[in-house]
Amino acid sequence: MSPSDMSFTANTYYNYRDCIQKHIIPRIGGLRLLALNQGYLMKIYKEPVKQYSAISKRARTIMNTSMRYALSKRLIMTNPCEGLELSKGVKKSKYHTIIVDETKTYTLEQVKLLLEASKETRIHMQMVFALLMGLSQP
Repeated sequence: MSPSDMSFTANTYYNYRDCIQKHIIPRIGGLRLLALNQGYLMKIYKEPVKQYSAISKRARTIMNTSMRYALSKRLIMTNPCEGLELSKGVKKSKYHTIIVDETKTYTLEQVKLLLEASKETRIHMQMVFALLMGLSQP
């Protein structure tokens, strides 16, 4: 794949760079390529997974691509990434899920009353924005 075939956004570049600098280099930066094994790779994958599974996935992609390149250039004899899975310690959660306690939300009638009562006041726009943003009862 030539550089012209690849297209990255700046955000993607910074995410990959940060992963390399903060997670990969601190764990294996001093190792010789031939000394790299699945045990070291698991260290790269395991620690970040406790906080963010995306970092471990990104590290796996970076390492797998790097090892395939090293293998193609005959710098290593086998790819230590092959067959290595991410830790199962990551709890899967729904992305951007908000749980709303319906007992604390305003009814449509209450919203209408609040808007009507604040109509001719200085706080009318603040009430509109607060209600749009999910103002709830204390």
